[in-house]
Amino acid sequence: LRQLTEKRMSVAEVTRAAPGEKVALPLTARNVGEVILDVYAIDLLTYFTLTKDVSRVAELNLDGIPAAIRKTVVVPGADDMREHRLDVPLPGLEPGVYLVLARADVRERRGLVIVSDLAARVWRHPDGVRVLVTDREGHPVRGAFVKIAGGEALVGEGKTDARGVFEVRGKALADRGGSYTAVVEKSGSFALTRE
Repeated sequence: LRQLTEKRMSVAEVTRAAPGEKVALPLTARNVGEVILDVYAIDLLTYFTLTKDVSRVAELNLDGIPAAIRKTVVVPGADDMREHRLDVPLPGLEPGVYLVLARADVRERRGLVIVSDLAARVWRHPDGVRVLVTDREGHPVRGAFVKIAGGEALVGEGKTDARGVFEVRGKALADRGGSYTAVVEKSGSFALTRE
């Protein structure tokens, strides 16, 4: 009986949309009548510069920061003991990265919304580390700003060339253990990638 009556709620860990597309946040709830969503714009480049890691961006402390959007979602059938899946529209989001806090009763869940038309890939080669940046159709993106970190250190930053490539050279980078993470930005759109 406790399993049937337990209150549950979750949001998608990462939701992606292209600029101009309708953004819909997947939300799942059971035995919950109302969910409050707070949406915060995140300066991903600054966060990455400070932490050298984006895997914990959803854990940001947002106390005292006003939300860009606050929305109350009423879940139908709150007392029918069934799981309900909703796609909650988040209109008006410009290109960027957003942290969504979903609260229902005492539960809180977090997810990222990325509005971007960029994609990126990072890999190691015998002379260093390379990042390829493309648009959603796979065309190279020139002039995108890239930051690469390995472990706790920022190893390089700069802009992509006409091939959509930014490269940091150095045999020590190629031979180093661990993985590399890169954050890419152009005109408010972001891409995140990890080797």
